Amino acid sequence: MSPSDGVTAPGGTSGASSHSREALTVGSDLLHIRIEPVGPLTRVTLAGEIDCDSTALLKAALTRALDDCSDSLELDFGAVRFCDCSGLNVLLHIRACAENRGVRLTLARADYAVQRLLELTETRALFCLTDPAPAPPPNPPDVAGPV
Repeated sequence: MSPSDGVTAPGGTSGASSHSREALTVGSDLLHIRIEPVGPLTRVTLAGEIDCDSTALLKAALTRALDDCSDSLELDFGAVRFCDCSGLNVLLHIRACAENRGVRLTLARADYAVQRLLELTETRALFCLTDPAPAPPPNPPDVAGPV
């Protein structure tokens, strides 16, 4: 990764010349990513929007996190407001890389929209979801009176 990839190393310097088990923050106008080791787990906290404008950054950051990961990689979607199919393609790529390396990948706190994307694309079974957000309440029926 280069400084233009948006990787900020501990202490505020940009770049990724040395991979370490220290927390990193990656950011753009659309998406903020924090990579943090927690024991044998590497947690990646995502906040913002995942679409074609942010997937290059996402892919670079997740590849970095996977390179630094020893056992499990957790992607925390709790603050993700939007994820489209370009984001799903990155997730599928990272899933395949993790599987090849024997790393367990989990998606944590995925909201209903992300869960629905996985269901509609029939990729839900490929991911382990933990602490998924509940589905939104159904829309109340129209209660329009006589016209």
